[in-house]
Amino acid sequence: MQPKMTIDSDGDKCWRLPCGQYHREDGPAIEWTNGDKEWWCRNKIHREDGPAVEYVNGSGYWYLHGEVYSFDNWLKQTTGLTDEEKVMMKLQYG
Repeated sequence: MQPKMTIDSDGDKCWRLPCGQYHREDGPAIEWTNGDKEWWCRNKIHREDGPAVEYVNGSGYWYLHGEVYSFDNWLKQTTGLTDEEKVMMKLQYG
């Protein structure tokens, strides 16, 4: 099943599965008009290659399967990155 993108009256973009769950595998499932972004997988906030919530000001939050983590704990738990990518993430965010 492919998610369908909708745009609301404010211009916010959301990707949802036919059952209504937020879901997108190739980018954020919610793109707010102010530039903030959220990554969701089957209605759980989740991202393995960066912060699951990115604010336009550069801050963010780290989630796996709906559970929030500190950056360091997220980095230990995520399986979506190589060791080299983890080092680069540490340089960028740590």
